[in-house]
Amino acid sequence: MLRYVRLQACLLVMLALSTPAVSWPGGPVGPIASQVAQAQATETAMTQALREHDVYVAPAARARVSEADEAELQRLAQRLGAAGHPLKLAVLDRPPSGFQTLGDWVDAAHGALRLGDGILVAVAMDAGGGSGSVSAKTDAVDKATIERIQQKDVGAFLTVSYAEGLRVVTQDVIAEIEAQRAAERSRGQLLRALLLAGLALVLVTIGVLRGKQWARETAALASQRASLYPLLRRLDDELPYVAGTPDGTRASELQADGAEPYNDGSLIADRLASVPIWRGAMPGAHWRELDDATRAFERARQHLADAVVSLDRALVTAESRSNSVKSLDPRAAGHATGPQ
Repeated sequence: MLRYVRLQACLLVMLALSTPAVSWPGGPVGPIASQVAQAQATETAMTQALREHDVYVAPAARARVSEADEAELQRLAQRLGAAGHPLKLAVLDRPPSGFQTLGDWVDAAHGALRLGDGILVAVAMDAGGGSGSVSAKTDAVDKATIERIQQKDVGAFLTVSYAEGLRVVTQDVIAEIEAQRAAERSRGQLLRALLLAGLALVLVTIGVLRGKQWARETAALASQRASLYPLLRRLDDELPYVAGTPDGTRASELQADGAEPYNDGSLIADRLASVPIWRGAMPGAHWRELDDATRAFERARQHLADAVVSLDRALVTAESRSNSVKSLDPRAAGHATGPQ
C-alpha cells in the first residue's frame, strides 16, 4: 500500500531528456553547470556499474525492483544488444549528487558510456519535491520523440512496476528506431528505384538515338553503293570501243582497281542489311564493319572516277582520229564534191 501511496505522489513525473527537466523547481542548469555535471558523471558509481552490467539498481531502490525483475531486465538487455540495440537500464532512488535533474545525469552518462545509437533509460524514485522522474536517451531518435514516448509510458511506472515501465519505454524507443530505419530503407529503395528508372530511361533514349543513327548510316551506305553502279555500267559498256588505246588501257586498269573494293564493300553491305535496328543500336563489330564498307566504297569511287576520266580522254582521241580519217578519204571527198 505504501508503494502505491508513494506512486500517487509521482503523478506529475518529471520527464527528462538530454536537457534538464523543464518543470524542475529552481530552473534549468546553465551550460557551465552542465559541463561540470558531465565530468562528474564519468566518476559516479552508477556510471561505473553500468560499464560492467546492463542493469543497475541502487540499493535504496531495491524495494521497487526485485532480483527476479532485475534478472529479467538483464536478459532483455542482452537480447536487444545481440539484435543491434545496446541497452542500459538504471533504477535510482534519486539523481546522483551534482546533478540537478535525472535528465542531466542520463545525458552525461549516455555520453560517458559512449552509447551513441544505444539506449539508456533511467527512473528515479524521488527526483526532488516528492516527484519521480523517468528519462531516456539515444542518438538514434530526436528529443521530441523521446519526450513523447516518456509522457505516453508514465502510466506503466505508476500502475504496474518500475521494471515494466522500463520495458515499455525501451520497447517504444526501439519501435521508433526501427520505424525510422524502415523509413530510411524505404527512401533508399525508392531512390534506387528512381535512379534505376532514370538509368533505364537514359539507356532507352540512347538506344533509340543509336538505332536511328544505325538506320541513317546503313541507308547512306546503300546510297553510296548505288551511286557507284552507273560508273561501273558505263565503263563496262564503253571500254570495248577504246580497247588497246593508252587511255583505254589505263581506264581498264583503274576499273579493275575500283571493282575490288566495290565488291568488298558490297559483301559487307549485304551482311549489314540483315542486322535489325535494335541490334544495330548496340555496340559491336557491326559498327566497325560499317566503317570498313564506307571506306571501301570511297576507294572504289576514286578509282572508278579516274577510270571514267581516262575513258573520256580515250573516246575523245578515238573520235578525233575518226574525223581525221574521214577528211583524208578520197571517196568521202569525191562524194562531197561530185558533179552538180
